[in-house]
Amino acid sequence: MTETIVTTALELLVILAGGLAATLLAGHLLGRFLKYLEQRTDALAESRSLAEGGLTNGGYWIGIGERSLIFLFIIIGEPTGIGFLAAAKSIFRIGEVKEPDQRRLAEYILIGTLMSFAAAIIVGLLTRWILVRVG
Repeated sequence: MTETIVTTALELLVILAGGLAATLLAGHLLGRFLKYLEQRTDALAESRSLAEGGLTNGGYWIGIGERSLIFLFIIIGEPTGIGFLAAAKSIFRIGEVKEPDQRRLAEYILIGTLMSFAAAIIVGLLTRWILVRVG
């Protein structure tokens, strides 16, 4: 009985640590990289007016939400849900990038999205791998 409780508690800690790594830690690291990318390539110079009209830290919270969902899909063994998330996100993004001169913005968004998805998938798979070893 005690061994089962300890195993369950350890599994919960692994899931919590994985969730925090997939959302907050990955978000922090991705934010730093994208800020570096922006400074190096001046990627958002022409799109500052778009950012000004958005929600404060909207991209940050969207990233946490998408990485949370991806992490959840991996943990529960339903990675196909990631495809639906990617499709939904791309539908919303189509309306944002219409002009040819917004190519840099589109590339910036795509790089951020792909890195965000990759980070959440890697952390999710690593967490599942640890859970198999713990359980």
